[in-house]
Amino acid sequence: MRDWLWIQQVACLNVYTKQFQIRDVGILGDRIAAVEKPHMIRKGTCLDGRGMYLVPGLIDSHMHIESTMAAPNPFAQALLPCGVTTIVAEPHEIANVFGVEGILAMIEDGRQTPIDVFLGIPSSVPSTQDRFETVGAEIGVDEVKQLLKVPEVVCLGEVMNYYDVVYAPDAKIHDLLAVFKAEAPHLPIEGHCPMLMGDELSRFIAAGIDSDHTLQTVEGMRERVEKGVMVQVQEKSIHPELMEAIVAEGLDSRISLVTDDVMPDHLIENGHLDHVVRRAIEAGLPPETAIVCATHIPAVRMKMDDRGAIAPGKLADFLLLSDLERFSVQATYKNGECVYQKGEEKSMNKVEKSFPAHFYQSVKLDPFEEKQFEISMNEAFAHGEDKTQAKLVKGSLACRQMMVQSDSNYTEEELLHVPVSDNRLEWEETSAAMIAVVERHGKHGQMGKGLIGGATIKRGAVASTYAHDHHNLLVVGHSKAEMTLAANRVIELQGGIVVVENGKIIAEMPLPIAGILSEEPVTVLGSQMRKVRKALNGLGYEHDDSIMSLCTNGLPVSPLLKITDRGLMKLSENRMVSLAWEN
Repeated sequence: MRDWLWIQQVACLNVYTKQFQIRDVGILGDRIAAVEKPHMIRKGTCLDGRGMYLVPGLIDSHMHIESTMAAPNPFAQALLPCGVTTIVAEPHEIANVFGVEGILAMIEDGRQTPIDVFLGIPSSVPSTQDRFETVGAEIGVDEVKQLLKVPEVVCLGEVMNYYDVVYAPDAKIHDLLAVFKAEAPHLPIEGHCPMLMGDELSRFIAAGIDSDHTLQTVEGMRERVEKGVMVQVQEKSIHPELMEAIVAEGLDSRISLVTDDVMPDHLIENGHLDHVVRRAIEAGLPPETAIVCATHIPAVRMKMDDRGAIAPGKLADFLLLSDLERFSVQATYKNGECVYQKGEEKSMNKVEKSFPAHFYQSVKLDPFEEKQFEISMNEAFAHGEDKTQAKLVKGSLACRQMMVQSDSNYTEEELLHVPVSDNRLEWEETSAAMIAVVERHGKHGQMGKGLIGGATIKRGAVASTYAHDHHNLLVVGHSKAEMTLAANRVIELQGGIVVVENGKIIAEMPLPIAGILSEEPVTVLGSQMRKVRKALNGLGYEHDDSIMSLCTNGLPVSPLLKITDRGLMKLSENRMVSLAWEN
């Protein structure tokens, strides 16, 4: 065992009293062995902690590694300067491609990292139902039982299809909930219930799901806390009114700060969970409270009794801060060892193919021809419930248009009149772009087709296999030729994001692992992402996070009108809808 290490006369955060106290903190091996009043003489190695703040290592209890598009190993390396020592990763992104095999591969890679990577079993793979979207693999009752044997499992991951939970008692999710509660009654169940209130929210919670990480209003947060929900606040929910309510109403015991999704360029530029802590402090949450909500509260939530506090017997996962208000990490300690020291950063090299060989050959599509991005009248009427209500008027067809919002990942729908010629929609003659989602897992290659406008690109094209959550091939473009070029380049790369303008590729980001991940260092991924984002913005994308907005255009559990390989979908009505306007 290593000799004693003492951090002397440091301002140490007591998470139980939410106070900083000047203490000598003693570490023996991988544990905190003593937290005592200052004393001049200590045996072992002594570090002067005067002017520094000592706090627990950050615990991100709701996040997705795949959002950073980095494999677990390079991702974890990037977290060390951010002070994150424990994560609970919900790998439903890779599960949609490779199922249990993908999850186990992520876990194995995570075991090689310098931080602790725990797991939430994906509960919503696919995110809705087979009739609404096609994925590469599914997670059912047998898969849940198999994954419960994995020691890293600490929860059931976010239940996303709130419609089935509330209104469909025979849906698959109820079987998953039943087996999880029967075999792991001590473990929490994570939720995803945007905008649910009142009776619908109560019925969702009554199913055993008692957390929510979606966009919060003060009213929504208050009702959730009153009903026993752990509200996991990510950056998009942080604003002064919410922070003021947390403090004024004493709600912080049911508040965790989380990241959910962090893109690689944002990670490099802003940080990770440390950035969320800073934002919360800036918005009015006291530093002590913000830190407790990113350490102790998530540890309690995830039944991790061995961490989340600076107290005898706890794991020696802690940070030294040089500035409390700015949450400036000077050093990160994991299991009693210094794994990051500011000013002594180590460069990372690319890891060479740490996943199974077939993970690098997951885009099972032949190259496209331009004619495949035509929209026939038959395709426009697909899924229509009353085809007599949508008809040609003066040579045009009234169509639904998905309207991307500039301030959220939700969409609206608007009416668009599209010229028709030779039984085809001449969509290139309109202001709208075409959006298509193509099944790419080797099952049937079906393509869902729609029209899109609003905050999205105004010219050119973009294609991506990073498309929540099914991760089929998503293509948006203003011409068939440019859509074909972008899509075919993504197929050639075996996954990634490609942007096209004036018939040329202007930015690309290869993601060869399952079409959604890379083993490049996060610094490289961040640089690639900045170029892709700049290219999208140059094409007229008006969203603050154009990448996430693009990726969620195909997420059927996100309001209002979305698209999958099956076609256009409205989860609020639990049905597919036609491109032709039915109203």
